[in-house]
Amino acid sequence: MLFAVINIMAQEHLSFKGIPIEGSMTAFCQKLKAKGFTQMGRDNNVTMFTGDFTGRQATVGVGATDDGKSVHSVVVIFDESSEWNTLVNTYDYYKGLYIRKYGEPSACREHNPSRQDSNISLMYELGQGTVLST
Repeated sequence: MLFAVINIMAQEHLSFKGIPIEGSMTAFCQKLKAKGFTQMGRDNNVTMFTGDFTGRQATVGVGATDDGKSVHSVVVIFDESSEWNTLVNTYDYYKGLYIRKYGEPSACREHNPSRQDSNISLMYELGQGTVLST
């Protein structure tokens, strides 16, 4: 599973699909529905949607504050892949997209044992948490 996280806490307000990640949880979810996302359900303070993100079907989780009233985060989850190259290419695509949009990260630590190998053993290592990308 590959996911992207857009999280705001005491930083400049970000947006998701042109919707500022701030304010009322209800209003944010209504705006997301207006963009074509379909609500799947709610668990604790996370409301789940499905829809198009950068041309790909994705599951989107919208996180609320402890009282459930204000939106504070958006998480995008893509389908699983059993191909290492697919994961690497997807990671590189979104990393580049966010660098172009927000600039270079202040810190980045990556360890990738093989950028060219589609070996199942690398997928196993990833599943076991021995391949690190932070």
